[in-house]
Amino acid sequence: MTILGQPIGYRLKKDRSNFRLRVWGYALAWFLVNDRVKLLAYRIVDPVEDPSLAEKSLDLTPQIAARAYELYQERGQVESREF
Repeated sequence: MTILGQPIGYRLKKDRSNFRLRVWGYALAWFLVNDRVKLLAYRIVDPVEDPSLAEKSLDLTPQIAARAYELYQERGQVESREF
């Protein structure tokens, strides 16, 4: 129980022995409340119109590669450099 331990120089009396658990419970409860408020704020500030778009990752690598090859062909493959 070192995580729930008491601060240096602070002794709990027998009648306040559950003070630590009440403090941790309070912190945990407010963490859960604040997390829900944060998620609600995200939905308001940055709404996603189509839920299927939120799950898809857009991989543009094939389109970028195709366009790069087109530009390479347009320039006549002349500007190749040796490194």
